[in-house]
Amino acid sequence: MANVLNKTTKQLLQSVNTPDYDLNDWIINPDLKIVGSINSEFWIINPDNSIRLMNDTEKNASFLNDEKNVKKTLINQYRDALIHNNGYVYNGNRFDSDLDSSIKVIAGTLTASILVSQGGDLPLDFVWRDYDNIDRPMNAATMIDFGTNMFNYGVAVYKASWVHKANIDALTTIDEVEQYDITTGWPAN
Repeated sequence: MANVLNKTTKQLLQSVNTPDYDLNDWIINPDLKIVGSINSEFWIINPDNSIRLMNDTEKNASFLNDEKNVKKTLINQYRDALIHNNGYVYNGNRFDSDLDSSIKVIAGTLTASILVSQGGDLPLDFVWRDYDNIDRPMNAATMIDFGTNMFNYGVAVYKASWVHKANIDALTTIDEVEQYDITTGWPAN
């Protein structure tokens, strides 16, 4: 029985059966004297399997990377809120845009497209209920336009999130990352 340290995750397991652990992924009985009780996120595992503490430059890079990841998570949350929580405005009317509603719009758009391809249309009394529970009449062409515009809006929001993330990646200080405004640069709805 020995202790093992994962070279990637830095997970330390004590009193394990070492043949169960691949030496390409694990260090058997690692020498941890130099790192003591310091959190493993500040450890560097060298190619020779020796372990050392990060220097200040490496720590700053690690902190910067952590801050960037936090900001990117906020960008994802903001993106998702724009697409799914705020509704979608079409022809001046707000419609639900949560995931279930989006799936229904896709199905409605697909159905309308099939009908048009066969020379048909939606029933004359077809309506789509908006966010305020008002029935909005739609024919096949309107339904296709509605679904296409909703889809294109979602794509534009995703593209804006990619730009924000690239901007975050280009920043070089924690202060720049903290000051970066994720609420600008999104497509209008």
